Amino acid sequence: MKIVISFLVGVWFAWGFLKHYDQSVFDLWTEAYSVGKDDGYKLGRGDATLEDFSFEQLEAKCMFLYSDRGAVFGTNRKGGK
Repeated sequence: MKIVISFLVGVWFAWGFLKHYDQSVFDLWTEAYSVGKDDGYKLGRGDATLEDFSFEQLEAKCMFLYSDRGAVFGTNRKGGK
């Protein structure tokens, strides 16, 4: 019985909220989507070169790519491939 009452209260609350604020919520989500899309395009563009990144970013990427290696590049950890 608690589940049914909780469901009905949730539906009532959602209906009341969306009835009064539907246009402003839609505008908010539309703006958030456009900002996210623009940011994602800028970050995910395919024409980035090495000069577009700082030394720290390049160093972090290299450390990530070679994290399976030992302390010296080209050497494997014990038991590694």
